[in-house]
Amino acid sequence: MKKLFIKLFPKLSLQILYYRMYGKFYNSKNPRDLYEKLIWLNFNTQDKKKELCADKYRIRGYLRNLGLEKYLNTLYGVYDSPDTINFKLLPDKFVLKCTHGANYNILCRDKSHFNIPVAQKKLHKWLRQDYSLNYGELHYRNIPRKIICEEFLSNDLYDYKVYCFNGFPKYVMVCTNLSMGPVEYYLYTFDWNYCEFLVDHLPNPNFPKPDCLNELYDLSAKLSSGFKFVRIDTYIHEEMLIFGEMTFTPSGFLDNQTLPSFKKMMGDMINLSN
Repeated sequence: MKKLFIKLFPKLSLQILYYRMYGKFYNSKNPRDLYEKLIWLNFNTQDKKKELCADKYRIRGYLRNLGLEKYLNTLYGVYDSPDTINFKLLPDKFVLKCTHGANYNILCRDKSHFNIPVAQKKLHKWLRQDYSLNYGELHYRNIPRKIICEEFLSNDLYDYKVYCFNGFPKYVMVCTNLSMGPVEYYLYTFDWNYCEFLVDHLPNPNFPKPDCLNELYDLSAKLSSGFKFVRIDTYIHEEMLIFGEMTFTPSGFLDNQTLPSFKKMMGDMINLSN
């Protein structure tokens, strides 16, 4: 019923979800903070480029067209159904992803202990789902539903998520404990100054500034060009920068962990007037 309601009444549904999270309705006429502006963009700026860049398979062609193919992770295969995956041909470690949403990921760290029927069942379930009906993120609505298989990089990767505003990278979120959890989040400027942005912020772990930070900035600037907001998600593996995905609506608009003052400051960076 929830998904049917979101499909029929996406704006009203998001108002209800927003109210449940924040205890107030979002300001649709004069949005101010980051998530209010992302909701405004969600309903007022649908375009094919945004849809293409949210597609975890077609984004690969987008990077190739920009001359950024070297940042792509190794692709082992693309499939319309989990039944067509020949697991015998895959390496001992790999990652399976559905292309049309978020958190549709299956990690295989050891194929000899990998439960193929369970993985296939999960993939079948995901392929039947319209991810846009979870939180009303409209750019997921028409993405072709496929499965991709990529190289498994490491158990101890850090995720570097770059927040870009009007084509300018501003912040780098470093995410740790990706495989074991709970995930921890640390935010830095590109001058590598630590930002206390969470309600329950963690002390500065003093991560060393990545050697490829300037390269990360340049990559994020190229990919975010033309978008009022996008987060460029990447990894650093064996001192090489690896592209992950482009995220237009972090947390599905519903994030009560970031300080309101910080959400307002990030919202001020998004210009909706042009």
